Amino acid sequence: MEQMQSIQDMLKQTAAVMERRWGKHYLFWAYLACLTSLTHFLLTYFKIQTIQGATLWYGALAIGAVVSLVLNYRDKQTIEKNSFSDILLLKTWFGFCLSLILAVYLLNSLTIWFIYPIATLLFTFTLYISSIAYRQYWFYAVVCISFIITLSYRGAEIHYYPLIMAVAMAVGGIIPGHILNCKAKRQNFM
Repeated sequence: MEQMQSIQDMLKQTAAVMERRWGKHYLFWAYLACLTSLTHFLLTYFKIQTIQGATLWYGALAIGAVVSLVLNYRDKQTIEKNSFSDILLLKTWFGFCLSLILAVYLLNSLTIWFIYPIATLLFTFTLYISSIAYRQYWFYAVVCISFIITLSYRGAEIHYYPLIMAVAMAVGGIIPGHILNCKAKRQNFM
């Protein structure tokens, strides 16, 4: 009986660390992607061509990488040991970032619009893998909604692709990030 209690305590502690650690990352990357998508949309909608779409995304990814490194460094000081789930999530999202960088690089400035469906599809797939790690029903619903949003690229005009991605990032990143942060704060106060 005592062994079962210690196993349950370890699982609760792992879940609490995951929520505390990954909520910040979901929020940061989702807000960054939303702002980058909306900026690209506004620049093209108002015909302000001072910056290319690929340059905008390279800048956002560079800022994101630096801030993520800082967040990870700060988290490593407070967290003694990474769980298997933490390592899985870290490597999954790292693979997502590398895939996104490769997609931006391979698509020249004429076809930068196609980065939006590709990035949203990669994001949805990575979100699905994360939902397996979290094992929470609301997270599966977020994945389904993100997948439906990804399908909406099929009928949309190409100039609205950044708006679709902004919605996907809001649903798939901002909402889960706030939920995870609220859970982590609630557990810290208990």
